[in-house]
Formats: sequence, structure tokens, C-alpha cells
Amino acid sequence: MAMNPTFRYLLILGATITGIAALKFGLFPLLPALCGNEPVATEQSPDSQLKIVVFERDCGATTDFTTQVSLLNRTSELVNTPGNIFIADTDRGRAPSGPKGGPRVTVHWVTNDSVEIQFDRRARVVRLVHTQGRVRIAYSHFQRDGA
Repeated sequence: MAMNPTFRYLLILGATITGIAALKFGLFPLLPALCGNEPVATEQSPDSQLKIVVFERDCGATTDFTTQVSLLNRTSELVNTPGNIFIADTDRGRAPSGPKGGPRVTVHWVTNDSVEIQFDRRARVVRLVHTQGRVRIAYSHFQRDGA
């Protein structure tokens, strides 16, 4: 038996509206997380009030591993969200991989309110923030390729 065209249209419209509502109102977090974060390094600020966490983020087989950096309060834990100050990938292998698959990134506290982040110039940068709260973030490339 064939489906009434009006009923079919209403069914498709209802499914579309439900999908849009799920995106808008955040219902997808109820599903298992598709991405995961794995810490690579943590550096405390000189006064131990803040910390920088370098981590790899993997969002499945169809995406490249990324190396990400978040600035957190000393008592905060890394949660399953993207980095808040730096995100880069290897640009499909153009930049060398670090220990967990994304490009190698190093961080160094200069003062309590200043951080330097180094990465390979061939990495594809997705996010690069210069200030986060009271902290200034400077960026540089490794002197030699990948080292």
C-alpha cells in the first residue's frame, strides 16, 4: 500500500524539526561522546594557580588526531571539550606527528601571566588565542623541522 504524499511530507518535516531541535537544545550530549581527550603534558604556572594542559583529541576514524592546549585553574580537570587556546593537526601528514598522533607541541610558562607555545610551522592551526583571562600567550615555531 502506497503512503499518502501528504503524510510522507509531514513525516519528513517532523523528523527535520526534531533534528534541528536536538542540535539547538543540546540533546546530542545524551548520546555517547564521539571524541576523547588524552593528556600529553601538564605545566603548572610558577605560582601554581593555573595550569596548561597539552592533550590529543581523537574524534574518530574519519578525522585527523589534533594536539590541543587548554588553560585551566589549578583545581580544574580536563573535560571532554576542545582546547580553549590552541588546536592544530598534522595537515594530513605534512607536519610530523607527536607522541599520540597529532603534531608535537611544547609549552613553557615565562611568568605567572605569560606562556609560550611552540609547534611545527607545517601544522594546520585551527585555533590560536593570544590572551585567555590575565594570561598572554606567545607562539613560535620549532627552530628545526619537528625538533
